[in-house]
Amino acid sequence: MKESIKTVLLCGLSILLIFMVAEIWIQIPSITKETQKQENFEKNRLKMELLGPKELLLSFSDTEQTLVYDIQPYWTMLQMGLKDLYENAEAKDVSPMKAEDYRKFLQEGQVLSLNFSGILDHGNWAQLLQLDPGTLPKKIPGKLLSMDLSLNRDLLMIRTDRGAFLVRSHLRTRDLLKDRVSMVYDSRRYRNYTSLWKKYGVANMVYIPRINTQAPEDIPLENKLQTMSGQVQNNLARRYLRQNIDYIREIVEDQAVTYVYDQKVLRLNKNGWLTYKDGQKNSDQEDSLVQSLDAALDFITSHTGMTGSLYISKIERIQDRENPGYIFYFNMLANHKRVYRMDQDPYLARLEVHGQDISQMDFLYQKPMEREIVQNVEIAKEVLSPEEIIDQNLSLLDPESKSLEETLGQLKWIDSAYVELDPPGGQRVLRAAWAIKIKDRIFLMDMETGSLIMEG
Repeated sequence: MKESIKTVLLCGLSILLIFMVAEIWIQIPSITKETQKQENFEKNRLKMELLGPKELLLSFSDTEQTLVYDIQPYWTMLQMGLKDLYENAEAKDVSPMKAEDYRKFLQEGQVLSLNFSGILDHGNWAQLLQLDPGTLPKKIPGKLLSMDLSLNRDLLMIRTDRGAFLVRSHLRTRDLLKDRVSMVYDSRRYRNYTSLWKKYGVANMVYIPRINTQAPEDIPLENKLQTMSGQVQNNLARRYLRQNIDYIREIVEDQAVTYVYDQKVLRLNKNGWLTYKDGQKNSDQEDSLVQSLDAALDFITSHTGMTGSLYISKIERIQDRENPGYIFYFNMLANHKRVYRMDQDPYLARLEVHGQDISQMDFLYQKPMEREIVQNVEIAKEVLSPEEIIDQNLSLLDPESKSLEETLGQLKWIDSAYVELDPPGGQRVLRAAWAIKIKDRIFLMDMETGSLIMEG
C-alpha cells in the first residue's frame, strides 16, 4: 500500500515538474524577444542622435535669434515629419536658391535651422535614417550642412556643399515645432545671437552671441580604465568577445590587461585606450559606405553607450582591392559642444570596417566629470568676443586679409567649443575655446587671452 502511494506521489511530482519546465521554456522566448526589442529600440534611438544635428538656431524674428545645443526634443519632432515629407516630395517642389535669396529666407519670419557636420552625403544620410532615397536626395546632391524650416510657411531649405535648395512641401510636425519655439521665446531664458550680416554688413549669415560669457573653470576628465575593477573588466571582455569569461585567456601586464578568444582580442590600457581587434575575414561582403557606417554605428552604440556625447568627425576610404572598407572617426561632445584633442590621435574613437565586419576599434574610455559640468554652467564670466580675437590675430588667421570685415566675410563658422589639454603630471581637462573656421582651416582660440591654442 505504501509503495503504491509513493508511486502515485512520484508520478504526480513528475507531471508537475514537466508542466513547470514546459512553462519556463514557453516563457523564455517571449522574455528574450522583449529584451531584444528593447535593446534594438535603444540602439536605434542612439543612432538617430548620432546622425542628427548637434546644434540648432531658433530665429524668432529678424532681430532675435538664439543657438540651442540640447536639440533632442526638436530633432525627434522633425524626424517624425521628415519621413512623410521625403516620401511625398516631387521634383517640381525643389528649386536651387542663390546665396542672396538664402539670406533673405533666413530673415523672413520664424525659422528653425539645424546644423549638421557636413561629413555625410545627403543621400547616404537619408538612407541611414530610413528616409525615402528618391526625389530629394537625387535633386539635392552634396554633403548635408543644414536644414532651415520656415515655421510660418510650407517651406524647407536644405543646404549642402553644392548649394541651397528650397523644398515647397508641408511638414506635418511644423505646428508642434512652432509651439515649442514659442515656449522658448515666451520664457525669455535664452542667449541672444546676431548674424555677421546684421552686425557688420558682410555677406555672411554666421551667428555670434551678443554678450560673450563662458563657464570660468576647466572641466576635469575621468579615465574610466585607470580605476576600473577586475569584475567590470571581465564584463567588458564578455561583451566584446561574446564568450563566457571561463573560455577567455587573460594576459596581465603592468599597464594593461589583454583578453583573447579565438581571433578576437581586447586590450584595456591604463592610459584610457581600449583596443578591440577581430582577425576573422569575410571576403564575400558588399562594399557599401551606408552598410559599413550602419555596422559601425551599431557596434559603437551597443559597446560604448556614449553615442549621445559623440559625433562623426571624419570618414576615410580603405583602398584595398581584396579587402576594401572604411575608417570612421568619432569625437566627443561636452555640454553638447565639440571637443578637440591636442594629441597624436586627435579622435575619441576610430573604427575600421570591412563590409559589415568590425576589424578594429580604438576607443578612449574617458568622459567629463558630470558634477564639474553642472557646477561650471551655473556660473559664467565675460570673455573676449570671437570678432575681437580675430581682429587681434588677423595677420595669423588670415595673412592676406586687408581688414576685419574682409575676414569676417570669409568665415565658414564660429562656435564655442572645448580643447582637451594634458598638463604635465596632471589630470586631463577640457578648456573653453572659440572654434573659428576661416576658409578651410580651423583655429582654436583661448576665450580669455585671445591666444592660439591649436590649429585643427
